[in-house]
Amino acid sequence: MKERRSNRVRDGPLQGVIKMKKWIVMLAMLSLLTACAQAPEPESAELTELSAATSESAEAEETPAPISTAEPTATPTATPEPAEAKPTMVYIANSGTKYHRLPSCSGMENPTEVTLEQAESWGYTPCKRCY
Repeated sequence: MKERRSNRVRDGPLQGVIKMKKWIVMLAMLSLLTACAQAPEPESAELTELSAATSESAEAEETPAPISTAEPTATPTATPEPAEAKPTMVYIANSGTKYHRLPSCSGMENPTEVTLEQAESWGYTPCKRCY
């Protein structure tokens, strides 16, 4: 005759923990649902009072009259001179045909910093990694 194993042995110790967690989640969801169902709904008298108060305050508000402003002065003011644009600096390696935005791109050692215009005029093209 075969011995009958208990559920604990067949399921293992972790199965019991998993079942317990499922029950805890289900109870939490149930308590949340009951709390939502027990939330008091406003009475119809309260709703009419609120709507009456809202309509009274809307009627009481009037559109404000426009405020007159002073006439602008006719004396011209000096416009600021645009600052000189800094050239965009790029980095080129001692060998290669690409220019880079970052000196650490592609493992360059001792890169040379030049302007973008210089690099393009020398035939360099942008790096696909950093541009």
